[in-house]
Amino acid sequence: MAEGGGIDDVGWHTDLVLALSKQKDIDRLRELCRGRKIPAENRADVWKVCLNVVGKPDALSSWDGLLDLHEQEIIRDDCRKQATKLRLPEDEAEEVARDMEGIITFYCKSRNEKYHSTGG
Repeated sequence: MAEGGGIDDVGWHTDLVLALSKQKDIDRLRELCRGRKIPAENRADVWKVCLNVVGKPDALSSWDGLLDLHEQEIIRDDCRKQATKLRLPEDEAEEVARDMEGIITFYCKSRNEKYHSTGG
């Protein structure tokens, strides 16, 4: 396997696709991905294997997608603060903050939990 880990590394990408097709070899998948940028077309599959949700029902299918909790502004502010700490370019930080807000909102709604800010 070639060193460097660029997206154009055909051998590495082939190994990644093969590991994903097995869907059970998480140790091999971790070894392959360590220190490499996972191509966008494989990212969701890698997450599914790592989170052990392959073949399980889609929990998001029941979510209305609305960001409308009573504490939504607090969630939004906390997510923006956390995204800023990552020192990403502004447009990426905004996207990360929106993703975090969606994840937290979904979690609170699906578990009937109230969000509490840690103030950090």
